Amino acid sequence: MVEMMIRQYCRDAGYPVLNKPRCLTMNNKMLKGLVEAGAVKAVSIIANGSVVHAEILTLSGDKKVITTQAGTIKTWGTIDSAAKWLKMLGLGTMKLEVGKWLPNQRGLVL
Repeated sequence: MVEMMIRQYCRDAGYPVLNKPRCLTMNNKMLKGLVEAGAVKAVSIIANGSVVHAEILTLSGDKKVITTQAGTIKTWGTIDSAAKWLKMLGLGTMKLEVGKWLPNQRGLVL
């Protein structure tokens, strides 16, 4: 469900969408390395429905969605939990996109 929402978001934004979009994802370990190297240009927290996820813009211009070590898209239940997690990694300035956010919507447990 969440990955379908992310794929739709990527389509709407004009990003290429693959079955396993490896080039569009970044796990925690990769993100920590980029933050330590100073290679993160911008961070966006995107709230879509009841799901919150984050997107990184690198200095090379690549936009990547943050994933878990297992390869699934990392999501949070609230905007503040996403912001706290990103702050813990050393990121202090973030863009917040809430155009499609439905704060009272409950997510499906699958």
